[in-house]
Amino acid sequence: MKKPELILNLIAIPVDALMLILAAIFSFYARWTFQSVIGPVLYDLQFSEFLSQVVKIIPAMLIIFAVVGLYNIKGPRKFSREVAKIFLGVSAALFFIIILFFFNRELFPSRFIVLATWGLAIFMVIFGRVILKFAQNIIFRFGYGLHNLVLVTGKTSESK
Repeated sequence: MKKPELILNLIAIPVDALMLILAAIFSFYARWTFQSVIGPVLYDLQFSEFLSQVVKIIPAMLIIFAVVGLYNIKGPRKFSREVAKIFLGVSAALFFIIILFFFNRELFPSRFIVLATWGLAIFMVIFGRVILKFAQNIIFRFGYGLHNLVLVTGKTSESK
């Protein structure tokens, strides 16, 4: 593995964290914005409290992402497999949050926020990965991070 590939792989961690935080923030504000569709807000959750809870959960989500193979450093991978791993990782994290929610309802009093964050997190993390893939392609165009390959073709003759 070359240095640019390693750097892009390391950059994926904070990019994923940022995308997860943005998904949570969008979900929080969507809950307040779409009250007429979803129903009235029955809890008093301040944004600062919510963000504090999200920041505590993000490291666990990144660990889950690592376990499902999103930070694998074995080189290029198919984007469809990466999307499947993102779906698996975010869904596993949602399951973890549901378990926490079961034992402590004050953690996230809104089921809508949890479910909306799940959907938005999948979308946002995929979006972050698309941006990283775009950056990687630009780096490749300048000749950095390319692997040298020799391809030999043709007939071989047997000597007597």
